[in-house]
Amino acid sequence: MQRALAATIFARGETMNRANAPDLMLMDTMLRSDTEYPDLALIMVNHWIGQRANPKHGGKIKIGSYVELIKQRLGLEAFPGRDPCPGPTLMTADSYRQGLFINISRGPAGHSDYYDWRFANGTTRRLPFGPSIDVQDPSTWLAEALPPPPTSDIPSSSSQPPTARQFPSDPTLRDLYSLMADIRDTQQEQGRHITAIQQQTTLHTSRLDEISDHMEDSATRLGDIEDQFRDWRFEPSDDY
Repeated sequence: MQRALAATIFARGETMNRANAPDLMLMDTMLRSDTEYPDLALIMVNHWIGQRANPKHGGKIKIGSYVELIKQRLGLEAFPGRDPCPGPTLMTADSYRQGLFINISRGPAGHSDYYDWRFANGTTRRLPFGPSIDVQDPSTWLAEALPPPPTSDIPSSSSQPPTARQFPSDPTLRDLYSLMADIRDTQQEQGRHITAIQQQTTLHTSRLDEISDHMEDSATRLGDIEDQFRDWRFEPSDDY
C-alpha cells in the first residue's frame, strides 16, 4: 500500500520505497474505521505544490499520467509541444505488473489468474497473504517471502539405473495458456512503446517542418534586404 501511495497520491521518484509522514498518515486512516475520510484530491494537489516549492537542481518532476487523465476528462486536445504519457493512467492489475509490483500467472480457461507479490530481493509470495493485519500485533504488519520448497536429492546418472531415470514432465494446458498470455502481454507492451515512438516522431517531424518554413521565410527576407541594399548602392545621387 505504501508503494501504491508513492506512485499515485504522493508520486515521487527515487524516494518511492521510503515511507514519509503523509504515507503513514493515510495508511493509519485506512486502518481506523472511525476516522473522517480524507480529501485525497486536496492532499495530492498540496503534494504537487510542495514539490514545486522545493525544487531539486537538475531534477525533473513527471506526473504525465495525471495530466493525461485530466485532459481526457475535460475533453481537451493534445497540448502543443508535450509528449503524451506512454504509460497507464489507471492503477489496474496490469499497471501493477508493469510497475514491477506483482507477477501475474494466467489461469486455465474458466479460472481466475494468480497474483504474486514481488519483494525487493527478487522473491515472490502468492496473494492474498494468509493472516490479516492486526493493529495490536506488530508481527502481522510485515509481509515476508515464503521460503523455497525443499528439493529432494536426485542420485547422479552414474549411480542410477537407466530404467529409473526421471525425465521432465510434459507441459500442461495451464503452461500453454500461461505462455500464450505472456506472449500477448509482451506484444501489447511493444505496441505501446511503438505507438509512443510514432507519436514522438510525428511531433519532431512537425517541429522540423516549422523550422524549415521559418528558415525559408528568413531566406526570403534576407533576399529582399539584399535587393534593397543593391538598389540603394547604385541609385544616382544629386551630389555628383
